[in-house]
Amino acid sequence: MVRTITAALSLALAATTLATEYTADEIVFEGMTVDQLRAELPQFEQPDLWFGGNAPELTIAEWVKGDQITGFEPGTVYVVEFWATWCGPCIRAFPHLTELNKDYGDKVEVIGVNIWERSEGEARAKAVRDFVASQGERMGYTVALEEGTSMSESWMRPANRNGIPSAFIVDQQGDIAWMGHPMAMDEPLEQIVAGEYNSAEAAKTSADEQMLQGRLQYVLEKIDKGDADRGYALLKTMIDRELGSNPGMLNQLAWVTLKNPQIPARDPDFSLRAAQKAAELTEHKNADVLDTLAHALAATGNKGKAIEMINKAIELAESDEQRENYISSRNEFQNAG
Repeated sequence: MVRTITAALSLALAATTLATEYTADEIVFEGMTVDQLRAELPQFEQPDLWFGGNAPELTIAEWVKGDQITGFEPGTVYVVEFWATWCGPCIRAFPHLTELNKDYGDKVEVIGVNIWERSEGEARAKAVRDFVASQGERMGYTVALEEGTSMSESWMRPANRNGIPSAFIVDQQGDIAWMGHPMAMDEPLEQIVAGEYNSAEAAKTSADEQMLQGRLQYVLEKIDKGDADRGYALLKTMIDRELGSNPGMLNQLAWVTLKNPQIPARDPDFSLRAAQKAAELTEHKNADVLDTLAHALAATGNKGKAIEMINKAIELAESDEQRENYISSRNEFQNAG
């Protein structure tokens, strides 16, 4: 369950600034201050494969589409993207990778490397060949099949990349310049090609994101395994610190903890605090955030304020479908006892 929830949250991660509303000596859980409670949160540990490190070799069993690439040529930027035939998000990223490959011409070489297939040997190779052929121009770039599990072991594992699609940008010197979801790499790729990229800043951003991901995983496991009070106490401290300037993540956490049926225990007070913070950060001008806040207010018994917030969301709705959903929520609030 936790893996599903954290995966849904992962695309909203971003570097955040610290801001605290707790006092240093305030008791927040079982006699502990904020800092004492937060001492158990996991810290970031830099992976073996990280920004600035040499890109590992390409160990390829078969070049399924495009020309064979024997190594990283100086002066060329490479995108090494990992995918699988069964991976829906990977398939949705194909056209974007194709567009990038076309736009940058000979300045950037995109290589889609197949990993984590459920078959082996020739059966796997045939399945990948057939799949790539079926995609046609949606995969308009070089596509390869790793040798055994070699690329998984030499790229993904040492970088602590646990999900696909996952992309690495190799710079003009053959070093790892960036890693992350391929749909989030447009800006760093443009900067790397132009020679205007700040690798140290990007590494700090990625480290912050990975630490936040690890901490969310940790506290959601607490909630999942029956230690909900402690888990929610930790999440409340994160509202003021790691999540203090991230309205998208705050909104998603509020909604998930309010509505996701897989959450075994709920804390409406946490959901309300997260939604309120998200609404403040967006100046009460984001319809989806106001919708979440309305549901949090309803969950904490404030029916009148919930209706007020959902009415504001209705006014800000950007489509008829969105507006109808909010009106449905208002009807739900009005009919509640």
